[in-house]
Amino acid sequence: TPTYTFDLARLLVDMIETEKYGYYHVTNEGGYISWYDFTKEIFRQAGMDVPVTPVSSSEFPAKATRPSNSRMSKEKLSDNGFERLPAWQDALGRFLKEIEY
Repeated sequence: TPTYTFDLARLLVDMIETEKYGYYHVTNEGGYISWYDFTKEIFRQAGMDVPVTPVSSSEFPAKATRPSNSRMSKEKLSDNGFERLPAWQDALGRFLKEIEY
């Protein structure tokens, strides 16, 4: 899931102000998305009509085998009273506004 560093940094500040130490898995909400769909959404939100062609992972060989599903639970955030990050779609929109000239 895409993660906006601005959102992550805000959460980290909230976390260090507590004593709820440990390992957390943090990403923006909004569900799993492929690189293909993420790219399409970037162009859509940017108002750009750009054709995007999907390709499979097998077309880009890597030295290490990557799992097809490496999602992890974010329940520990809620269990410890932390707010989950906003949806990645919202985060993308805020990022695109931030980089406009």
